[in-house]
Amino acid sequence: MRTWPAALLLSLVLGPAALASPLQGKVIHSEARWGYGGTAVVTESLIEGPDGSRVTVHQLGGATGDIGMWQSHAPEVLATGDEVRLDIEQARTASGRSVYKLRSVLERRRPA
Repeated sequence: MRTWPAALLLSLVLGPAALASPLQGKVIHSEARWGYGGTAVVTESLIEGPDGSRVTVHQLGGATGDIGMWQSHAPEVLATGDEVRLDIEQARTASGRSVYKLRSVLERRRPA
């Protein structure tokens, strides 16, 4: 019987980004859409790390069409060009899709 260290097993199951909190990198794409059965606006941002790895981060809020949504105690919505350090966690959407959820923005530098 072979035993695996928990961190190695987690990285094999979830991928290397599962261990990457805090996540550091640049937002190379950010897009808002209707989610949760059309009841909320969600923004998904693609973060590229210094090593070239890419992770999509999911957060409630954003604007799509003429409708915007925000939450009073949630981090400001990420925008393309932001350089960030984020606290993320693995979560599941109502449909069962596995996502990385934004818990908090630890650092943010906006492009000039």
